[in-house]
Amino acid sequence: MAKPQGKCIFCGGSRLTHEHIMPAWVGRLLPEKATGFSKGGPAVRRVGDTFTIEVTPPRAKQGNLLGKTVRCVCLNCNGGWMKAIEDAVIPVLGPIVQGESVKLSPDQQKLVATWAAIRAAVYDRDDKKVSAVTQLDRDHLFHSRFPPESWLIWIARNDGGKLWSPSRYWHEIAYVGPRPKAGQPLQANCHLSVMSAGRLSIWVAGGEGHQFAPALGARLKTLGGTQIWPAARTSVDVALVDDEVLTDITLNFAIVR
Repeated sequence: MAKPQGKCIFCGGSRLTHEHIMPAWVGRLLPEKATGFSKGGPAVRRVGDTFTIEVTPPRAKQGNLLGKTVRCVCLNCNGGWMKAIEDAVIPVLGPIVQGESVKLSPDQQKLVATWAAIRAAVYDRDDKKVSAVTQLDRDHLFHSRFPPESWLIWIARNDGGKLWSPSRYWHEIAYVGPRPKAGQPLQANCHLSVMSAGRLSIWVAGGEGHQFAPALGARLKTLGGTQIWPAARTSVDVALVDDEVLTDITLNFAIVR
């Protein structure tokens, strides 16, 4: 029996294509093969009076990250509005990938944030069983061409350490909310992606819980990096951070929950 045709996560159309997690233009700027991507699965833990579905420790997967694709977007989206955003972001992010000091205008902040949100939404569908980005958020991305207002997106230049370079993608999901009823299916409702390509690092956080994003944002603000979503009204410098900060970001996601 033929496998049922999937639908595009953005427009609901058919004729799905394989969207790259890390686009090919990134590979052309990297001196080494880009390896390393990971994603965990759901588990339950109690933190104070809050019950969470936390993921198991992310499992590093070997292989070339530049070859990793997810079949979840249609030909029209992939070759249309998504390609337009990709083409526009290359001259903005390319210098950061190569370690240059860059200042981002408000419009550039919005562009990079939208590009990063698309990456996070696509990789979230790598395993539909542990997906956390809602269709409402994907619809918002599709119609507005901007990330959901509740998401937080940060950018930095990393110090070139081996832990997160030359390229890495880390994705974690969780549930934040009331204790689930007995037998109730558990569905993650918040997520964090940390992606690195060369000297470029971006982290994307979002969730349905009203307390989640502000709490995480308050912690991330103490670690460095430059917030680009919500975008600032003035130009901002892309901050320099070290490998340990990127690891602390992933740990702080667990602490906030």
